[in-house]
Amino acid sequence: MALGNIKEIQISQLVSAVKNNDTASFVELLGIFSKTVSSLALTFHLPDSEFDDLCQEGRMALYRAAISFDSTKGASFSTYASVCMTNAMISFVNKYNASVSGFIADGESVISNIAENDSPDNTAFSKQFRELLSTQGFAGLSESERKTVFLKVCGYKTQEISEKTGKSAKSIDNTLFRARKKLRKFIDSEK
Repeated sequence: MALGNIKEIQISQLVSAVKNNDTASFVELLGIFSKTVSSLALTFHLPDSEFDDLCQEGRMALYRAAISFDSTKGASFSTYASVCMTNAMISFVNKYNASVSGFIADGESVISNIAENDSPDNTAFSKQFRELLSTQGFAGLSESERKTVFLKVCGYKTQEISEKTGKSAKSIDNTLFRARKKLRKFIDSEK
């Protein structure tokens, strides 16, 4: 019996066990498909900060594939699971891109309303933010960084951002520092 056939039989047994709520079997199945999940995730062009979330989407799709797999349809589980994981990742990427695009559009309208007599720190930050928006480099920031930067550009002080987000003022300062660092790195790389 060929090695591929033995592996498919093992996978088939694991899928049957997963359908019977055997979590240990899913962990084993996940081990078999972990490289596939990572390889699929690497084919999408997202910021590194989103890689783990994309892989998680793939793992959840693998579980749903194991639960819904019907061997009478003629496809192997490996093929079926790959299609399910790819579709889940495409959906994630589409949602991510839509959220970034919408956030960028909101940011551009807010930036155009920033007062001319803003503090020098906010003015410099706003200029960098405008440059980042214009080059689409904004996607390199994490969701937390995007929200914090957006509030800062809107004119909120650190303490106000802290209250709005439920994070400490020190955490907000650290987030802004990381965002500025990423922003400067992105702008420098574009020159």
